[in-house]
Amino acid sequence: MKADGRRALGVALIAFALPIAVMVAAALFYDEPIGTLSNDPVQIAGLPTRYGILANVSLALWGAAIGIALLGAAGAFRARRVREARWLASGAGLSLILLADDMLLLHDEVLESRGVPERVTLLGLAAVVVVLAVWNRTALLQTNLVLFGLTCGWFGIWAVSGGALFDGGAYLQDTAKLCGLCGWVAYFGLVAWTAMAPGDSRSGRVERRGGR
Repeated sequence: MKADGRRALGVALIAFALPIAVMVAAALFYDEPIGTLSNDPVQIAGLPTRYGILANVSLALWGAAIGIALLGAAGAFRARRVREARWLASGAGLSLILLADDMLLLHDEVLESRGVPERVTLLGLAAVVVVLAVWNRTALLQTNLVLFGLTCGWFGIWAVSGGALFDGGAYLQDTAKLCGLCGWVAYFGLVAWTAMAPGDSRSGRVERRGGR
């Protein structure tokens, strides 16, 4: 078997092994019916399907950001653009953390119920963003800083309007969250596109083939 075939087989085995392992673990250690884990909460509760639809959209956008950033990181790494690859990989990891926070209601339910104030968790997440931005500042400064700044601004409004500093109401909070998420996906999409494009990644120029 050729190297490409072995690589494809290995990827397929990993992809199939992960869900099988999750289901086996659930069967062995989870005492409730598996449907309570695999079915949508709206379906379990018997609520109208429109309930929570924006929350599901948010999770889908987090997932899109993770996939785009990981694909871009892989492409940038293959193109030997290490700084861009590291920034994209950092973005994917950060998106995964924020996905877990959003999906499991960590900062506004779980951690707060265990005595960790919401403000502390939000400050911790903000600190992670700052650390990653400083660590990858060379690659960051070569990207669209206006889009990045606007996106972080929307996320900031989402964070503080949910009760951490003031109660802005559901409309303001959810609008800011969705605007931030769409900006997040668009930003890392642009970064990935530039990082994988042929040309000089340091200048941001892309080679044009078949023309001037």
